[in-house]
Amino acid sequence: MKWIKSIAGPFAGSRASAARKRLWAAALLGAPLALAAGVWLQQRHEARREWRIEMGREAALATARKAATKYGLTTEGWTEVVRLAPRSDLDRYFQGKGLAATAGPRLLAPSMVATALLAAPDGRQWCSVSMGPAGNVTAYKAGGRGFLTDRQEASEESAREVAENALSEILGDIALERLGEPEVSITQEAEVPGARRFTWRALPRRLPELEYIVRVDVSGTTLVGAETEAVLAESFRSRVLVPLQEKRQFSNSVRGILIALLVIYACYRYARRAREKEAPHGRSLLLGAGLVGFGAALLASDPFATAGQLKPEQLHGPQFWLLVLLTLLLFGVQGLLLGVGYGAGEGEVRERYKGKLRSLDALLAGRLFSRNAGAAVVGGVALACWVYCLSGCGQALLRAESMPMPSQSLGLAYSRYPVFVLLFNLPILTLFNSVLGLLAPITFFGRHVKSKALQRAGLVVVALTVGNLAAPLELTSPYYWLGAVCLVGAMLGPFFALDYLAGVAGAATFGFLTLVGELAVLTPFLRGNLSMMGWIAGVAVLGMAVAAWRGKWWKAEDVAPAHARNLAERLSLEAELGVAREAQLRLLPQRMPEISGLSIAASCVPAREMGGDYYDFFELPRGRLGMVVAEGGNDGLAAALTIGLAKGFLMYEASMGSSIQATMAGLEETLGENLRRESGETSLALFTVDGVGGVLQMARLGAYPRLLVLSRDGGVTEVAPKPHRAGQPLETVRAVLQPGDSVLIYTDGLPRLLTLLEEGTPQDLLRRIGAGPSSTAARLHELVLERLIGKGGKRQRDLADDLTAVVVRYEAVERARIEDVA
Repeated sequence: MKWIKSIAGPFAGSRASAARKRLWAAALLGAPLALAAGVWLQQRHEARREWRIEMGREAALATARKAATKYGLTTEGWTEVVRLAPRSDLDRYFQGKGLAATAGPRLLAPSMVATALLAAPDGRQWCSVSMGPAGNVTAYKAGGRGFLTDRQEASEESAREVAENALSEILGDIALERLGEPEVSITQEAEVPGARRFTWRALPRRLPELEYIVRVDVSGTTLVGAETEAVLAESFRSRVLVPLQEKRQFSNSVRGILIALLVIYACYRYARRAREKEAPHGRSLLLGAGLVGFGAALLASDPFATAGQLKPEQLHGPQFWLLVLLTLLLFGVQGLLLGVGYGAGEGEVRERYKGKLRSLDALLAGRLFSRNAGAAVVGGVALACWVYCLSGCGQALLRAESMPMPSQSLGLAYSRYPVFVLLFNLPILTLFNSVLGLLAPITFFGRHVKSKALQRAGLVVVALTVGNLAAPLELTSPYYWLGAVCLVGAMLGPFFALDYLAGVAGAATFGFLTLVGELAVLTPFLRGNLSMMGWIAGVAVLGMAVAAWRGKWWKAEDVAPAHARNLAERLSLEAELGVAREAQLRLLPQRMPEISGLSIAASCVPAREMGGDYYDFFELPRGRLGMVVAEGGNDGLAAALTIGLAKGFLMYEASMGSSIQATMAGLEETLGENLRRESGETSLALFTVDGVGGVLQMARLGAYPRLLVLSRDGGVTEVAPKPHRAGQPLETVRAVLQPGDSVLIYTDGLPRLLTLLEEGTPQDLLRRIGAGPSSTAARLHELVLERLIGKGGKRQRDLADDLTAVVVRYEAVERARIEDVA
C-alpha cells in the first residue's frame, strides 16, 4: 500500500522488503499509544511508593528563613542552597513495616531529607534546616562567628529545661519504649563557644532494631540547634545492609574497572587514529568544550547544583572558589574523556557499520532539518516509546517492597533552575552511556573478535554492565536489571535498526520519559516545570518529524567530514590490497616440488602493506628444477596482475624448452611496460638447478631477487649477473654447487628488515647461521625466519615489505637413479 510506503520510506529505505516497511509503519503509528500506555503504567508504579516530596525549593527556603528569624537573623541577601539526600537504609528498613509515610516514626526518620542552608555574605552567620518529604522539620541549627556574640551564661538546669521543651516538640506523640536520661557535653560544633549539648537515646515502640538519637544544643538559654538521627541496630545492618553494601561495592568496582579499561583502550585507539589522520579532533573538542561550557553555565546560574552535602564555610571565601575550580576541573576531565571515547569509537563505527553515522554527519554539518537527521531522531524516539511501555509492563510484575530509591536526578529538582539543569544533564548522561556502552565496546570487540555474533554478544554484555551511569549497579535488584535492559534496548535497538544518532535519541528519550514520569509523581511541586519540559521535547520531535518526511536526503559524501574521507581512502586502499593479497596467495605454489638430489623450502611472509612478492617452481627434463622469484615493487594489485601475466608467459616458455636467457629476453620484450610502471617496478629472476650435476643458472630483470650460496664449510658467496638496463642484452650467470651447498634466494624485504634490526647484511646472517652435514633446506629456512621474525616463523614484527626466502640444498645423486625414476 502506498501509505505504508510513504510512512516507512525514510526509515526502512526504498529497497526494504514489504514486511520491513509494514513493521516500521506499525512501530511509528503505534508509538503514541505505547507512550500513553507507558505513562499510565509508570504512574501506577510510582504511586506504590509510600511517600511524596511535597515541599519545593521555595517552600523549603521559606521554612529556613522563618527558623532564622527565631534566632534574630535577617537573611535578606544571604546565599541560599537546598540539597536532597536519600536514606536508602531507612527506606529499606521501613519497607514491609506497614507504617504510613505520615506516621510519626517515619516523619522523624524520613527516607528523603531536604536541607536548606542559608549563609551571610561575610560567612559570619548561618542557619540550616532539614525537612522530610512532607515538609516536617527534622533538624535545625544556627551558628557562625558572629552568632550570639552577646550570649549570657546560664545554669545547666535552665539550659536543660530549654532542651526538654525542644525534645517534646520533636518527639510529639510518638510512642516510645524507653527514653533515658540525657548525656550532657560542651560542644563547639555549632561554632557557639560553651554551648551545651543534650543527647537523648529513644527506642520507639514496635520498631525493633531502630533507635533515635536526639541532640539539642543550648547556648545559655538560647536554643541553637536540634537534630534527630535514626540509627539502625548492628544486627539489622549485619543481616541486611552489610551484604547489600558488599555486593554493591563489588559490582560497582567491576563497573569501575571495566570503564577504566575501556577509557584506556579508547585513548590508545584515539592516538592511533590521530596518527593515521582519521581522528575527529573537531568533534572531540566540540564535545569536551560543550561539557565544560555546560559546567560553566551551571556554575554561573547555580554554583551548588552538582555539589553534595555542603558546609556553611563552603558557600563563601576560599572554599567556595576551590569548589568552583574542582567542579570546572571535573567537567573538563569528563569532557576530555567523552571526546576521546567518541573519537576512538567513531572511526570503528564508520569502518565496521557503514552508514551508521550519516545522520550525525548531516546534523553536525548544519543540516539540522535534513531527512537523515529527522528520520534518525523520530525513529529512535518511536522505538524508545515501545521500550518505555515494555518497561512499565515489567515494573508492574515486580514487588513494591523491592523498589529502589529514585534516581540521583531527583536531587536536581531542588536546583535554582531545574528545567535548565535537567534538560542539559540528560543529553550529557546519554552521551556518556552511548560512548561507554556502545562506541567503546565496538572499538574493542571489532578489532579483537572475528565473529559478528560474538561481537554483538560482547557489546550487549558490556552495555548491560555499564548500565545507567546515574544509578548504582545493583546486581541483586530486579529493578536495576529491568532498567538496564530497557536502556540498552532503547540504545542498541535504534542503532542497529537505523544508526548512531537514532541510538542516542532512543536512549535520551527513554531516560527523559522515565525521569519525567518519576518526578511527576514524587515531586508534585515540579509539575509545571515538567509540563514545560514536555512541551519543549514535543515541539522538538514534531520539527524533526516534519524533516523526516519533508526534508532533503543528503548523500554520505556530501556531509562526511575530512577525517571520514581519509578513512574512506584508507579502507578503499585496504580493499585493493586485500584483492591483491588474495591474487598473490593464489599465485604461490601450494606444495614444494620433489626433485631427486634437491631439498626445497620457501615462504612469503606478507607485509603490513601489500608488496606483491612471488615465487614458483616447475620441473624441467633430466632432473632439473626451474624457479622464478619476483619482487612486486609495493604496487598492490597492479604488481599482482603483472606477476600473473609473467607466470603464464614463463610456464609456456618452460614447456617449450627455451633457455633462461631467451625466456627472460622474451618476457622483457612482451611485458616491458608492465614491468616498469610509474607506480612501481617489478623485478624478477629465473633460475635452473641440476639435481645431478649441481649446475645453477640465473638470469634477472632488475636489482632483485638476489642469490647467496652457503657452502658446506660455512662460506658465503653471492652469485649475481651484471645490472641490466632496458634494451641491453641479458647476462646469464652460472655456478656449480657442491654436495651439501645451500642456496638462499631473497627479495629486498630481507635486507631492509636486517637494516631495521641492525643485524648486518644477508651474508652476515648466513655466516651466523652456518651449515652442517645434517642440515636440510627446511632447517636452514626455519633458522633464517627465526632470526628475522621470531620463533617458528610466526610474525612478531610489522613488516614494511614482503619477506620472501627460497632455500634449495643440493645433494649428490647418481644419474642412473634419475634415469630409473624417469
